[in-house]
Amino acid sequence: MKFKIDTKTLIIIAMLSPFAKADMDFVCTIDVTWSKPFTKEDLELIENRMKIYKCERNNILQIRAVPYTGKDINLIVKNADFLTKNASEKRLLRLSNYFCRFDRNRDINHNTLSCVLYSPKAREFVKQN
Repeated sequence: MKFKIDTKTLIIIAMLSPFAKADMDFVCTIDVTWSKPFTKEDLELIENRMKIYKCERNNILQIRAVPYTGKDINLIVKNADFLTKNASEKRLLRLSNYFCRFDRNRDINHNTLSCVLYSPKAREFVKQN
């Protein structure tokens, strides 16, 4: 079966393509500080920041785990544990499950997740019996 496109349609498509808007032109960066095990509040914090920063589907999402800079020595020690390569990558992988598209690249490099945003609202896990 042959597919035909007439010349007029091809010219119109070529003329309009420079005006197409791609949401992947925008980077949405969110910094998080971890000093405790991962909780639902962490997700809500990220969702709220996405709302404030006006992150949209198909934006490039960058989540960075940053060091705790407060004065509570207990949180400084706990934060150092959570920023170890293994712990940080596990959390970022979990966040990618909540927010990233899986038909596009995603990259986790030590304390940074970079991916194409699926939705600023976190996915829900399927409940298992």
